[in-house]
Amino acid sequence: MAVGIGARAGDREISHLLTRTAARALVTHEVQRGRPASELKKAVAEQEAVLEHLVLVPDFISGDKPILIDGKPSTRDRAGAARSRHRA
Repeated sequence: MAVGIGARAGDREISHLLTRTAARALVTHEVQRGRPASELKKAVAEQEAVLEHLVLVPDFISGDKPILIDGKPSTRDRAGAARSRHRA
């Protein structure tokens, strides 16, 4: 399931939506509203949202940065599915 979250949503609203939908991953840019996405993840976790994964999508206009899944660069396999290069 995917849930759209508005760019102006605050921590409480984001936490509510993540909890209500039982989302386990947050897909966002590295910086959200002037702060690192890791701080956003921490803030929503403090409000009891449970996130297993943080997926960081770069601003594709600014260069060749990879998509990061839990801080690790992702790649595509032959079938085109995104995979983490470094599994924990």
